[in-house]
Amino acid sequence: MRSHPISPLDSAFLTLEVPSTPLQIGAVVELALPENATSAHERFNRVRQVIAERIHEIPVLGERVLRPPFDLGWPIRVADPDFHVDHHVKFHGLPDHATESDLLDFVASLMAAPLPADQPLWDLWYIDHQSASRATVLMRVHHALADGVSGAATFAGLFDITPEVRAATPGEHEAPGPLPTPESLIPQAISDLMHRPAAIVETLTAGLSRLADAVESLASSPHDTTDAPSLLSAPRTSLNGTPSSSRILRREVLSLSEVKRAAKQRGGSVTAWVMAVTGGALRRYCLERGDELERDLVAYVPINVRDSGAEAHLGNQISAMLLYLGATESDPNARLSLITDAVTHQAQASREKSGRLLMNLASAVGPTLTSLVGKVAHEVSLFDHVPTLANVTLSSVPGPPIPLWLAGHEVLRVTPVGPLLASLALNVTVISYCDNLEFGVLGCGERFADLDHFMGLLRDEVALLLSDPSGAPGASANM
Repeated sequence: MRSHPISPLDSAFLTLEVPSTPLQIGAVVELALPENATSAHERFNRVRQVIAERIHEIPVLGERVLRPPFDLGWPIRVADPDFHVDHHVKFHGLPDHATESDLLDFVASLMAAPLPADQPLWDLWYIDHQSASRATVLMRVHHALADGVSGAATFAGLFDITPEVRAATPGEHEAPGPLPTPESLIPQAISDLMHRPAAIVETLTAGLSRLADAVESLASSPHDTTDAPSLLSAPRTSLNGTPSSSRILRREVLSLSEVKRAAKQRGGSVTAWVMAVTGGALRRYCLERGDELERDLVAYVPINVRDSGAEAHLGNQISAMLLYLGATESDPNARLSLITDAVTHQAQASREKSGRLLMNLASAVGPTLTSLVGKVAHEVSLFDHVPTLANVTLSSVPGPPIPLWLAGHEVLRVTPVGPLLASLALNVTVISYCDNLEFGVLGCGERFADLDHFMGLLRDEVALLLSDPSGAPGASANM
């Protein structure tokens, strides 16, 4: 049977996963229902049919991920001989008069549940609102198969750009053979071990450089806001710690054109504007909780390192930047200005410096050790005791600028849902779709039981940074 190797970075998302922190990404897609809408189950069956007809266009949807015994080597992808679309496309009906919170709570419960390891690592839930004129689709895919960019580009094949449902492309339907046995994966695992020393040297070199920068930063005076944070810059706050197994999801949709206008008026980008809004909300949230912000909050920002035109290539081709959020600055306009300067001066430098550090690190450490680290960290709540890399995950995914349809139903909005990683118990991901800019905010259910309050603070910051900067309110009202 033909197999496809999974890269070291993709593998790390599998081997680091523990039951309380499933490493999957998701998209909540709102669908408009026509006035002459058929029954919910008929609509679901139509969606199911469209997906079943297009599965062969996206081969990864029909492939299992197999891990060698004891994670001695990298996992592989192979065609699943037992694949059936009904294992992945599922129906759920919300009760009468269900609220927005009811919907998001159900989605959050799914995002807290791991995908079954004995099936291809994705699913799609059709969620019907009995008392509403819309339906919701939740798409989940394991982070080992895709990052935000490749996921959006690849799974776009399930959608259409007109209301007319296109016919699936012709494809061969060759029956897959039996799955490889665990023992048959061991020789390749041994070969992987033999090729790891070069990656170790390369990663150690980059890592020592970053460590030296961290020590130098800690020994120096308070940071310049245009500097990139070091590995030890993030303060320890109530935002951080080992995530529990519960999740809370909230969302907010904005006008992309209004955000662009407001950012341009202040000389910044949409990314800098989103960071300033998030930094302001987290500032107020932390101060209300009693956190002392003697040092600025730090965002862990995944970055795409693909070559131009390779967006549809599956898997993770990402590195990461650490960026200050300006949370020590009370004035929102000044905060945005500081972030804009920092992004301008440091974003490209950080991109070049970190380069493929995450990919090299995963290759050097190897699957056996990452699997052990993940389990030990979970068992001893390690991230409650060690310094945190950052305070929040903040990610931006470019979405389609044109309307999409799924099985003849127009897509009204898309909410991104990112994972919780290590000690980062809050994930803020934004995506653009047509003229929408949507925040998807996922938090640990124990650490962020009051996530609705945080969302209120986020809306306050949005209002401040959407207003005319010449007449914006002063900083005194913003703590």
